[in-house]
Amino acid sequence: MQTTTDAHYLELVGEIYDAALNPEKWPDILQKVGQFTQSSKVVLFTNLHLPSQGGFYFTWGIPQAVTQQYVDHYQPYDVWTQVGIQKGIFCEGVVTLGTELVPHQQFLESKIWRELLVQADMARLCTGIVFGMDNQYAMPVGVSLFRGVDEPPFDEQDRQKLQRLLRHFSRALGVMFQLRDADLQIAASRTALDGLRSGVLLLNAQAEILLANRTAQRILQSQDGLTASENNTLITQCAETQFALQQILQTCLQHDLMEVPHFSQSIAIDRPSGKAAYKLFFSRLPEHNDFVAQPSSAHAMLFITDTEQPLKVSAELLKTTYGLTEAEVKLAQQCLVNDSMPAITTALNLSENTIKTQLASIYQKCGIHHRAELMKVLMALATD
Repeated sequence: MQTTTDAHYLELVGEIYDAALNPEKWPDILQKVGQFTQSSKVVLFTNLHLPSQGGFYFTWGIPQAVTQQYVDHYQPYDVWTQVGIQKGIFCEGVVTLGTELVPHQQFLESKIWRELLVQADMARLCTGIVFGMDNQYAMPVGVSLFRGVDEPPFDEQDRQKLQRLLRHFSRALGVMFQLRDADLQIAASRTALDGLRSGVLLLNAQAEILLANRTAQRILQSQDGLTASENNTLITQCAETQFALQQILQTCLQHDLMEVPHFSQSIAIDRPSGKAAYKLFFSRLPEHNDFVAQPSSAHAMLFITDTEQPLKVSAELLKTTYGLTEAEVKLAQQCLVNDSMPAITTALNLSENTIKTQLASIYQKCGIHHRAELMKVLMALATD
């Protein structure tokens, strides 16, 4: 008679192979991996390569802000990875417990725990190598399981569970790398949008919605002042607002990329429910971006914020994670509440040239190149 655990294992294996054809399923699959291994958080990622280097990160249970900070700043302080490289554990099929790399108390004294991982209570590790450093067909990839500081340590039984799954991860990801590795990276970027508290839409040159993250889907489905038409374009419930929306979209989609990018004008969307209006921000996307395979298919990114629950970013977080100055922090925070260059220059009492100079510095420190990326970073770090 098949045990419940075996049944769950076989079901999970089947879904892992499904992801070879649909990489956007990985987050849901990682949730089931977490349930199967009694782990509170799971990540499937390129251990040694950041997204900017062609890598990818799929997570479950890990706040987007923590992932963002790790990618942008804390990877060099990852003592587990550092010791793993020194000990040569990046070999295919190897599963290692965190305490075999760094004693638990020593880890709790490390910079990455004290400043970052404590935010998500990622204190205990069990990690397996899907592809090792010597694989000639794929970059190193790992699956890491995490538990909190007060949860039971991982043991041999946990190691065996993850080891059983690794061969299936290897085969599924092998198909992805051979057939559609670009789709894998794109799926990781799109999945990251689902972790944002604000709504995000990707639009094509005809202003049609190519992608809506979960928050945006929820907003559109509520039909509280903003929804999608049968042609998959945005519709408001006010003719005047609809005209203004179309004008702004036209301006954004025809923006001259040779100019220094300005903030597109925002628009307020009144809600029949009586709740505070939504505020829409628009940003032109470069021809090559992280969200689509073919150049030029996604032309703009639209952000929907709920003015009843304004987003805020900790000044200390921006300083410690990205090294922003006090002036740059104030400008970054203004980007979440003001849309136009005149509004920002007025709020900060600075010239437009000074704002442009500070923006260029922020982009350089955050490792980004345009406003859509800046908004994504800020929203990932945003709190109530």
